[in-house]
Amino acid sequence: MFLLTFLKEEKVFDMSSSSKNQKLSKFPIIYYEEQDKDGGTNPIPYIEVEKEEPWPHVLFIQEYRQTGEYEPDNRGNPVPIYDMVMHQYIDMITLKEKLSSETYDIVRIALGMKPLKIAQEEGTKILDKIENKQKNRLH
Repeated sequence: MFLLTFLKEEKVFDMSSSSKNQKLSKFPIIYYEEQDKDGGTNPIPYIEVEKEEPWPHVLFIQEYRQTGEYEPDNRGNPVPIYDMVMHQYIDMITLKEKLSSETYDIVRIALGMKPLKIAQEEGTKILDKIENKQKNRLH
């Protein structure tokens, strides 16, 4: 496993939600699968969660983007200057549970997704096509 972040401190921190604070006993660690022997890998990262640990409703990830500018360090060597932006990644399952279906669809559309019902219908059609191709291969 490739470890994206290495924060493993055992400490409690609050993840605010609209109804109450979510308490997690440790920082989430984001992993990527190792490449297989053919060089392929699943591009979707994952977080291991203990059996009784809640899934975080939101993940905060700090972006450090080089500005293309430099400033001297204490020895006069150029050091890149970074702009920092905090990003928040919200759990869609939490939103689906907390929002009305209409509001949830507004969020999905704002994120470039289709409304849930349409996405489910289209997904079912895709899965049906895959299933039919598999059946045809077996016959």
